[in-house]
Amino acid sequence: MADVRIFPGWDDWSAAEPDLRALLSDQIVGELGVAFDAAVEWHEGQTRPAGEPYWQHLLQVLQVLASGLGVNDVDLLRAGLLHDVVEDTPGTGADLVARFGERTAGLVEAVTIPEVRSGESKDEVRTAYLAKLARAPRDVLLLKLSDRYSNVQRLHTHPRVAKQRSYYAETVERFVPLASVDELLDGLFKHWADAYSYLMGPVDSIETADKLAAALHREQVDKSGEPYVDHVRGAAAIARANGARTDQQMAALLHDTVEDTACTLAQLRDLGGPDSVVDMVDALTRRTGESHDDYLTRLTRTPDAVLVKRADIEHNISPSRQSQLDPATQDRLRQKYAHAVRVLDEATTTPRLELTSIPLPISAQITTDAPKPNAEPHDRPPPPRRRTQRARPPQRARPARGAPTRAIGTRRTDPPIRPHPTLSRTRSRRTLRISAPTCTTTTPCPACNTSATPARNLPRRTMSWRAAM
Repeated sequence: MADVRIFPGWDDWSAAEPDLRALLSDQIVGELGVAFDAAVEWHEGQTRPAGEPYWQHLLQVLQVLASGLGVNDVDLLRAGLLHDVVEDTPGTGADLVARFGERTAGLVEAVTIPEVRSGESKDEVRTAYLAKLARAPRDVLLLKLSDRYSNVQRLHTHPRVAKQRSYYAETVERFVPLASVDELLDGLFKHWADAYSYLMGPVDSIETADKLAAALHREQVDKSGEPYVDHVRGAAAIARANGARTDQQMAALLHDTVEDTACTLAQLRDLGGPDSVVDMVDALTRRTGESHDDYLTRLTRTPDAVLVKRADIEHNISPSRQSQLDPATQDRLRQKYAHAVRVLDEATTTPRLELTSIPLPISAQITTDAPKPNAEPHDRPPPPRRRTQRARPPQRARPARGAPTRAIGTRRTDPPIRPHPTLSRTRSRRTLRISAPTCTTTTPCPACNTSATPARNLPRRTMSWRAAM
């Protein structure tokens, strides 16, 4: 589908007058000059949402009517310059009648939204106005549709995304059907509705990102005079060929939106751009007063953006773009981009470690440093040491006759069993032995006043209780 046609208007009346004289009689151009001066006086100090003087909008409406639709009706053309006087300024319908006649004043009144009266809501008044507009005569529709097209042709410049979305929805629902009154207007509004369809939902795909980029860069050209949107599309195609993900291709399409247009990072988020895309666009945007090297260093801290920047550079130095520039500019840009590539390489390439400078463990040397067939003896790696089986420790000698012995069934690590004070003892010549049955009480022993725990792993016939240590 064809791109949106833009009616930029003129910088001032002196710039508009020659073009209008080529379309209209000198008398009509003179009368329009008087109407423009009156409109500037009434709208003094007013600006549009994007910040431009309000009278620029009035000249755009006049351009749509005269240049786009071929209107030569002086009253309709004057109404194009004065259509917001009653609605947005202290001027009244009576003032318009007195200075420009009843027909001009009547056209202005037909496109003026009535004031909200007591007991009415703003939405109710607007709904009734739009319904009445659908039954209006052709000249009123031409006036209102020209006004509306001037407002929506640069809808992306409105600072609030919510207003962009609501204005788009209302225009598609109410004004696109009315545009069938004129073949040119019908084509203009249909092309516009398709171009701004990204406002219907989040900008979370390559298609919607492409439409957003086209809207933001629509009136921009590059150094060779080509549409700037061709550059971002070319960078996205190179990124895709280099294996870029979907979000990286979206970032390639939008990489210059914040730096070179009125769009902001906050607006990208409000439009539904994924966080990864917004982060990459932020990294790819050069700050005010930031040096080129500082910009590149900061960019490398967002690794996903590096691939996008390389694609941007590759498209910038392509022969198709360089051939359109003078030799001095080509040489300057070639040096600039070569330096940028070196900085990106140094920041993103991980240096390789030299294995010869790192001592390897003996086990690694044995497995990796196999001797060459013709190597000299001193070049051969030392043979691996053979592992020998550790000799068993000598068995402990049995205790000598008469030496103190452990209680039967106790282990080497068990604490010694204390003889119960109530048990009978037998004294031999060399040692003290327990010869009576051990204490078998299952509760704290009243004699020794200690709790007892069973001796584990004892033969059944010798199970005894050992005092807890």
